Amino acid sequence: MTVSILIPFYQAETYLERCARSVLEQTYPDIEYLFIDDACTDGSVSLLERTLEDYPHRKEQVRILRNEQNLGLARCRNLAVQECTGSFLFWVDADDWISPADAIRQLADKQRQTGADIVSASAVRVHQDWQEDFPISSHASQKDTLLGFLDHTVAWAIWGRLIRVSLYRDHGIGCLEGIDYNEDFQVAPRLFYFADTVSEADTAVYHYFEGDPLSYTERSRIDPRIRLKRWQQNLASTRFLREFFRDKLPEADPINEKHIVHYLVLIIHESTRVGDKPAFLEAMEQLKRCDKDIAPAIAKSLWTFARLAPSLCWYLKRLCCRLSDPQFIQ
Repeated sequence: MTVSILIPFYQAETYLERCARSVLEQTYPDIEYLFIDDACTDGSVSLLERTLEDYPHRKEQVRILRNEQNLGLARCRNLAVQECTGSFLFWVDADDWISPADAIRQLADKQRQTGADIVSASAVRVHQDWQEDFPISSHASQKDTLLGFLDHTVAWAIWGRLIRVSLYRDHGIGCLEGIDYNEDFQVAPRLFYFADTVSEADTAVYHYFEGDPLSYTERSRIDPRIRLKRWQQNLASTRFLREFFRDKLPEADPINEKHIVHYLVLIIHESTRVGDKPAFLEAMEQLKRCDKDIAPAIAKSLWTFARLAPSLCWYLKRLCCRLSDPQFIQ
């Protein structure tokens, strides 16, 4: 069984060597390494090439795809799935790493034992000065895990999982191009929906690093414009999933609707901070069209920002009162 390890990277020279060594030192023999250079302008590629010189026994197993222009993470992921030759794939982000050295072997052994389409492992969230367990599996049924993804109670990461490639190809699963933040949120629920069986390994193999100042997550914490884009992309992903599961999993619809409302409120709040009037007006118009039965979700979202933007919350409270009974707004 060939496992394709897929690593998209952009401006990653600070962390790429650590990532590359962690995968190249895996003891599982049948691995394809596919690095996707998204038109880096720093020293990432030369650093990777120097690192590869230390692993001559892996030379024939490594490919570096070079994008002529920056395509974004979503398109890089789609390209990687298109180009990989393994029967299973394993994602690693360029600022993360895997260990121990037999991590892929453990997941492959688990897959052989269970015949699973997806094998999930635990992860470790690594901060600058400390780390913590970061479970990406729920130890629940496949359906409950899927609903947990949609309700944000189970981590929807696609890294840290051994995934059968045919799930992507047979069902046309890919990232929505242009949505590069939480792009795996659109993908993981669909993979689990089409998987016949899923399994979980008992060990932590993936190290998720949260200290990269250039990552979307870190930049969105300090830049309200990036944060606004983040909420807009999350909204687009949630709407996409709502349509996908509307007939397939009806109990997911109120969950998705709840999060649509929450993201609209986040967009309204953030757009006022950065002075983006078109984004504000569009989100307000969409909120007005929300079903009155979700007024409690609006009220909950308003409470989140009551101390941050009281004048905005007053306006939204009046809107919510028009949608439903005023008793929802205290």
